[in-house]
Amino acid sequence: MSIAQLYPSASSENNENLYLSLVRIAQVDGQVSEQEQALLNRIALRMGWNQEEQLRLQERASSAVVTPIIDAEERIERMYALLRMGHIDGRMDDAERSLLQRYAIALGFPTQGIEQQLAHWCSLFNGQISFSDFKQVLQ
Repeated sequence: MSIAQLYPSASSENNENLYLSLVRIAQVDGQVSEQEQALLNRIALRMGWNQEEQLRLQERASSAVVTPIIDAEERIERMYALLRMGHIDGRMDDAERSLLQRYAIALGFPTQGIEQQLAHWCSLFNGQISFSDFKQVLQ
């Protein structure tokens, strides 16, 4: 039995918090692009949320809470998802970069040198790197 099966509410809360964070990244530049919305729709579908639940969550995006993650692989997965959203429309503006920096710190990545680290991740990422390759770079 997995941890998610033992503690379904914690897993559900983590999924909602990740989704809320992704929505905030999509919204921070003032508009949600078609690519960003498509990714949000795919994630909501995978989570089993209907359109009403998805809209309810999107309305709560400003209250997104990012909690530190102890497990290194889970932290990398979360950062990968956030970077993917930041890059999905082919550009990352300053507001998205700033929010990603705050999220990286909140996830538990070291604060020292985070600007340079994020710039490095973004240069590698460009929306095309696979999770396994991204994970290898971070380790």
